Amino acid sequence: MTPLFQVPPFPGGYYLGAKLNKGAYPMACDVLVVLQNAWFEDGRRRDRREWLAGLWASHTGRRLEKMLPQGVRVEVINASTEVGAEASSSFPADLVHIRRRIETYEPRVVLGCGKIACDALAEMGVEHVRAPHPAWRALTTTRVIAVNVEISSELARAACARWTAEKALKETQAFIDYVGDNAIV
Repeated sequence: MTPLFQVPPFPGGYYLGAKLNKGAYPMACDVLVVLQNAWFEDGRRRDRREWLAGLWASHTGRRLEKMLPQGVRVEVINASTEVGAEASSSFPADLVHIRRRIETYEPRVVLGCGKIACDALAEMGVEHVRAPHPAWRALTTTRVIAVNVEISSELARAACARWTAEKALKETQAFIDYVGDNAIV
């Protein structure tokens, strides 16, 4: 039997392809995925590792994996901390929970999956990529690919913005050093 998940190459989160967060401490990630809420047939809360293993083995996880570009560091959370007893369970988003996770993971891109998650992120003023919930029956391969491309584009834009800011800071410091060395007293 093929193992379902691999050990991630960094302590927090996982690279796409490694299925389980083995990290003791969360770290910054490239993409933070916000789903709606977890559900289990008994409605019992699971620990994060068990929940992630179940997520990536599920229909939702397999489709979500296709939405995400390869090689990105990903963390997945739910908009609600409530756990449903059936797939149709739906709970209001917990904005404080979402804000705390965004501050913890410091994602370069936030992906909202489903109406509840996207509405919560919009209400909070968080820039995000909007996507249908991965388990939505009417989700097409074309839309999955479009979400993947949009995330890739946002990651590239974020990288350019960071590079531009770092370059501007270096050039400003070089100018200050130059003026300081050549100051007329």
